[in-house]
Amino acid sequence: MHSSARSLSAGPPRTPGPTGVQVHDLTDLRAGDVVEIRRWDTVHFHGAVDVVCPRLGVLWVLDGPLCERTLVHAGEYSLWRIARPVRAR
Repeated sequence: MHSSARSLSAGPPRTPGPTGVQVHDLTDLRAGDVVEIRRWDTVHFHGAVDVVCPRLGVLWVLDGPLCERTLVHAGEYSLWRIARPVRAR
């Protein structure tokens, strides 16, 4: 495993935030999309998509306050695209 990737078993589970839209096809995701990675309605990771590899069925997500790069095997989780909050000008 690459040193910048970490295991998906790390970190405490979180409750789902905004509902968002479930993503069934990795080709629908782009770098910068905000996603929640869930299993059994528990959020394991939440962050911005860094890289998507649809042929391999994986993506990297920048997770948490330190934006740790996490490798996600999409077949093991449900992926949800979350709308970015609108910033006040």
